[in-house]
Amino acid sequence: SSLLDNAYRYTDVGGKYSLDLSVSHRSSDHDVLLFTVEDDGVGIRPEFIDQIFEPFAQDEGADTVHNIGLGLSISRNLAHIMNGDIGVSSELGKGSTFTFEIPLERSNVSAESEIIDTDINVLVVDDDISVCECAAILLKNMGISAKITDNGFDAVKLVKSNLGTDDEFDVAIVDWQMPQMDGIETVRNIRKEVGKNVLIVVMSAYDWTDIEEEAREAGVDLFLAKPISENNLRTAIACSEKLMLKHQKITFNGEKVLVVEDNGFNAEIAKAILEMKNLKVDVASNGKEAYSTFIASKEGEYLAILMDILMPQMDGHEATRAIRSSSHVEAKTIPIYAMTANAFHNDIVEAKLAGMNGHISKPIDFDEVSRILYDIVKKK
Repeated sequence: SSLLDNAYRYTDVGGKYSLDLSVSHRSSDHDVLLFTVEDDGVGIRPEFIDQIFEPFAQDEGADTVHNIGLGLSISRNLAHIMNGDIGVSSELGKGSTFTFEIPLERSNVSAESEIIDTDINVLVVDDDISVCECAAILLKNMGISAKITDNGFDAVKLVKSNLGTDDEFDVAIVDWQMPQMDGIETVRNIRKEVGKNVLIVVMSAYDWTDIEEEAREAGVDLFLAKPISENNLRTAIACSEKLMLKHQKITFNGEKVLVVEDNGFNAEIAKAILEMKNLKVDVASNGKEAYSTFIASKEGEYLAILMDILMPQMDGHEATRAIRSSSHVEAKTIPIYAMTANAFHNDIVEAKLAGMNGHISKPIDFDEVSRILYDIVKKK
């Protein structure tokens, strides 16, 4: 944050500064992360660069006085404590580039906080094209492709022209403050074209409290804070999928689900609700019965397995491992989702290590279950 603070401080109005994160090199168990903070501000005199990391360093020989304080000194010490390093290059009057490099041990387990559908079309609108490009890269890392534009007029045209095609947009992420047609007006015009068929997220670096009521009336579903990151973008996309359920009637065509639940009352509730959604439901009362039922099933008989974790005879993890290691033609591909009240990180990781595709928290949100099952249907 100290590097970004300085970039902002010494960049004039209308200038730009950016943060870039990349992996500079890898080893068998470590990634070396490279943070690059670049600006096109006043720059630093060559004579002062050697002193830049000293506490309370000052450069009074330049047109703009640099009063560094302790920020850069602390940043350098932190870098060294983490076995990393920090550096700087600059040209007076043209800007500065600070680099911060640290090695981090690579995790053996990949666990995502949100399970999202990557088969969606996203439009990103921001008058700063670098923000659009950044969002597109983050979405690409999540397996989602996006189209970008730097103004509201073109955004409305794109939404209109793609309507009714395979490229129809599911989500539009729109900047709040844009020239000519601002974010709220852009949202109004998109809604005129497509009604509620697009989920709209407004992003802003400012407090949106004053515009929230107007934005909601215009048709905004969610707000996203800048600077955008993969985490908050992932959360926004996941929330958008949940909101889609309110705008879109999900229907099934008699697909069959295996519910594994040792509590008879909970099993009957799940069966009744899922059958109301035009699904067929088989129930197994423990992991051993679930394993036998699946092994005896025909290829394609089950859309998915909803697996309780804490059960007698064979728990959900053991049953999943047994299914995954079986000779059934769908042993490796049948979607299996954990159902448990334990939603801590370790529980999610353990479920994934057992071979499960995701995690559904108890008490069960059946709208969420519908979304998960509907996504499976769409991908078949």
